[in-house]
Amino acid sequence: MVFCGFLTYQDWNQDSVRSQAKEEGALIARLPVQVPTDGEVVDVQLSDLRVGRRMKSRRPVLCLGNLKFCQDCIDASMAVQEAMIRTDFLLVPVLCNPSEDDAPALAAAVKDLSFVALPGKDPKGDWALLSEIQLAQVRSQGLDEDVGQAIIIKKNGRVGTRFLGVPDWKSLTAEVDARVKLGLDTRNV
Repeated sequence: MVFCGFLTYQDWNQDSVRSQAKEEGALIARLPVQVPTDGEVVDVQLSDLRVGRRMKSRRPVLCLGNLKFCQDCIDASMAVQEAMIRTDFLLVPVLCNPSEDDAPALAAAVKDLSFVALPGKDPKGDWALLSEIQLAQVRSQGLDEDVGQAIIIKKNGRVGTRFLGVPDWKSLTAEVDARVKLGLDTRNV
């Protein structure tokens, strides 16, 4: 009887995890972003950047944190900006708990960068909800929430990787370049 109870709990727990993953995937898909395209900024949802959608497919990297973390992510990406464009990475710096001066400072930092998109107007508060969910996850694991975190979304719209700290852009772009050279699939990474 105890064993049956354990199996039932495991099944329920797996269903709960799958349900949370689906909800988070739907939340990420509907997040609004302002993507620079051909000299103008276009308001779209992240789902529009998937393979086979109305826009060029991209690999969004959501960098969630304070202004310093977002600026560090942008500064680090500048060293490999040609590779960022070639490998379709799209840096999306997301300010968590911003002050009034943070948004204009961030907008100035990304001006004229074609591989950086800013979060779009968000009447439903989906960006804030995503930030809260990710922060709760970091806290539940006992990790340092002040470090900032990155979420890489694959071209197929699924979450590829999550980690704390500034992304190693050189390594990320080199991995995609290596897959291209080897003739491997790059649509689902």
